[in-house]
Amino acid sequence: MKLLKVFFLSATLVALSSCSLDDQAKYKYDHSVLGTTSLTINQYNIDIDSTGFPKNLGDIEDVAMIAGSSGMVRTFGLIVNDECKHDAIIKATSTFKDVKNSLTIDTANKKCKLTITRKGYDESIVYNITFTK
Repeated sequence: MKLLKVFFLSATLVALSSCSLDDQAKYKYDHSVLGTTSLTINQYNIDIDSTGFPKNLGDIEDVAMIAGSSGMVRTFGLIVNDECKHDAIIKATSTFKDVKNSLTIDTANKKCKLTITRKGYDESIVYNITFTK
């Protein structure tokens, strides 16, 4: 009897965990709804694909990507060999007019954070930018 209870409890746990994994795997986030096409960091213009991934970093020796993640919020870490100024030009270009760029600049720690969102959509892209000078 004890063995039967353990079997049913184990089967229930496996069934519940596989259901939650299936639900998560079914939904694919589509960051193309943000329509981002490029990222500007001071004098550097970086082409980005529809998922927010920087495409031409190999051509720009002063900018490097150090991290990236996927999911509802795609996050990228970038290192830029430049100064972090309070009037830094950091923006993303989009094909849609209702896409919002939110920029936070921390000159003391030489860091900036650019968040790209669009009203009515869950997807967003975040660029955490660290300056070396």
